[in-house]
Amino acid sequence: MKALVYSAPLEMALEDVPDPACGPDDVLVRVRAVGICGSDVLGYTGKTGRRLPPLIMGHEACGTVEAVGARVERMEAGARVCFDSTVYCRSCPACHAGGYHRCESREVLGVSVPGMKRQGAMAEHVVMPWWTLHPMPDSLSFTDAALLEPVAVALHAVRRSGLCAGETVHILGAGTIGLLILQVCRAMAAGSIVVVDLKERRLDLAREFGADAAALPEDAGALLPENGADVRFEVVGLASTLQASAARARMGGCVVLVVNLTPTVPLGVQDIVARELTLIGTYASGGVFADALRMVAGRRIDPRPLVSEVLPLEKGPAAFDRLLSGKEKDLLKVILRP
Repeated sequence: MKALVYSAPLEMALEDVPDPACGPDDVLVRVRAVGICGSDVLGYTGKTGRRLPPLIMGHEACGTVEAVGARVERMEAGARVCFDSTVYCRSCPACHAGGYHRCESREVLGVSVPGMKRQGAMAEHVVMPWWTLHPMPDSLSFTDAALLEPVAVALHAVRRSGLCAGETVHILGAGTIGLLILQVCRAMAAGSIVVVDLKERRLDLAREFGADAAALPEDAGALLPENGADVRFEVVGLASTLQASAARARMGGCVVLVVNLTPTVPLGVQDIVARELTLIGTYASGGVFADALRMVAGRRIDPRPLVSEVLPLEKGPAAFDRLLSGKEKDLLKVILRP
């Protein structure tokens, strides 16, 4: 099959590789659409330690069933399916509690770290255990379905925050996840929502998605409530943005850490203690993929405006370089079609 193979930092090419083996509990999926995630682009630089070459990246995907293993039932060839990025065992305590993203033996599509590696979906085929698959409604296009994984990540982050109707929200970072968090907060009847980003095009999208205000960092201070926001989503991941999020949360407020570009950050612990702030980490999708699928299928969340381009798989290496450069103001989400 054809696949995009990441072979070294900043090196990726379309290559012929063996088809993945389909075990007795597996389903061979013909990939119809796969998104390029920001974490893939960062992994492409070789700096994150989570994309060790050689590797096929890609964890935001969907497709059609091409073959099934001997123990797979109720899954027919040709069926349209989507799936989360986490492969889990169903047997450990975390899985029994529904925390599939915390599975003791979890694997993540297109991720390679010491002790764990699973080839991803930037290829013509990918193999997934049957229990990770979800039928796709006919109303949902393959391009839409390739966005379900980031929608699930956003939904999990908002649920982790404990957001209540009417609470004020501040979202720092209006990339794909930040904009989807905005849509989820609006769907959950949040109060005033302020979004901050460095790019005007993303701020325009934030307004389109229902933000009460969207501003550049230097203009954001005047837009926030005087006593701070109830919930702040930190979707940039730098030390300075996390520190700013903690400083501008209200007394007793919550800061949700969605992105961690800077692994270690100095924080004013006394201030956090004295103001009884809650800092919450959020990881992957937390078993909410089915809920995300229902919300997108019912158009309570509409990720379609996030898609900048849909390209053939062979255009993938150039798309990675373009996304990494950041020079194109309108380039946000790229979907590849193998």
